[in-house]
Amino acid sequence: MALDAALRELAGAYGPGMRVAIKLGDAVMQALRPPGEPTRATAIYRICEQGLLNVAIHGHATEC
Repeated sequence: MALDAALRELAGAYGPGMRVAIKLGDAVMQALRPPGEPTRATAIYRICEQGLLNVAIHGHATEC
């Protein structure tokens, strides 16, 4: 699964409790070149995953 699709799925998991907008900038897309850079993609995914978890639990966010 591509990083953008995986992040959108992750955002959807936070469902009705928190609205999440995903924007992948040019710098992120550049960092993932050449294609098939699973280590970087996994690291970016995990950072986003933990960030969302932190804002949901500790920040009680409704939007991120």
